[in-house]
Amino acid sequence: MRLGEDTTVRLGERAHLVIDQFLLATTGEISLESGPMLYDRPSGSRRIPMQIRSSYALIAVRGTRFFAGPSNGVFGVFAEEGTVVVSGGGGEVTLQAGQGTNLASPGSMPTAPVLWGKERISAAFASVQ
Repeated sequence: MRLGEDTTVRLGERAHLVIDQFLLATTGEISLESGPMLYDRPSGSRRIPMQIRSSYALIAVRGTRFFAGPSNGVFGVFAEEGTVVVSGGGGEVTLQAGQGTNLASPGSMPTAPVLWGKERISAAFASVQ
């Protein structure tokens, strides 16, 4: 799915996404109700403040490419490029490129950022192909 000229959102099996608000050049809010998604915006594109809400976390997009959704039995968020801020359960973590976090259940705090291994990254991206 394309949002505007630069942003692509890929959804995986059983994903349910609601576009709450998207104003092409100013802001956006999306609700990820279920399933996996991959948010992709080319580096160098004009920055648009985006928020992705789910029952697990609020994801503030400052990055250009990241995954969010089921991964290894938990809800995972992985920043492939750029920076992503993940808030939930009264805690917040900032992911840099190559880092991910886990949320075990809705309302839980995100784990400290860690580097994800190649297998986990591959599985996450395969789920949105």
